[in-house]
Amino acid sequence: MNWKNWRHYIIHISLILLILFFILIFLSIYSIFISSSAPVISSYNSITGDWKSWILFISFLGFFISIYYFLDYFNKIKKFKKLINSDSKSKFISNLKDLELISYSLGPKYRDQLEKKKKEWKVQ
Repeated sequence: MNWKNWRHYIIHISLILLILFFILIFLSIYSIFISSSAPVISSYNSITGDWKSWILFISFLGFFISIYYFLDYFNKIKKFKKLINSDSKSKFISNLKDLELISYSLGPKYRDQLEKKKKEWKVQ
């Protein structure tokens, strides 16, 4: 599977990773700073050993990267809808390059919408 196919699932992947990294952050902070007497935390400590601090650091990094991709996806959709629903043909044509880039990164559903709008405005 190449990147072109993965792009369709970026929102799902980023959401799953966001939840996973949040759980790892919670477990790491709880095991490092608060307590290690809970059964879940003691098993987490036995699995991770002395790597808790590194897991916390990597989890924070992954959490923020996942948030970026999650929010970027919705920002692209918002921008795409704003640009594609322009009232004039000249605005549509001036924003066509941006629309093509955004639709390419969002997937075939948005490319089809752009092609439909191009046919509506009779632009090629």
